[in-house]
Amino acid sequence: MNTPFIVLTESQLRKVIREEMSANRSQEPEVFDKITQVEAAKLVGVTTPTFRKMVKQGKFKEYNVGRRKHYFREEIIAALRRDADEKERQ
Repeated sequence: MNTPFIVLTESQLRKVIREEMSANRSQEPEVFDKITQVEAAKLVGVTTPTFRKMVKQGKFKEYNVGRRKHYFREEIIAALRRDADEKERQ
């Protein structure tokens, strides 16, 4: 079985990789999209103080960078789905 080889220069290879990465990036949403506490509360559909209580109860994971708090959109959505699934089972 003969396998053909393609010969590329370094710059050609970099160009191909860049093109493929940008093509894939436009097709997939950002999974680990960081959001603020206010944005997370809006996503959940509650006020910011209520969202803070939910975080303290362990419903959502919080990440701290210095004094700033942030959350990952996909983790919030996953937690909401888990809660909805648990309520359906009951």
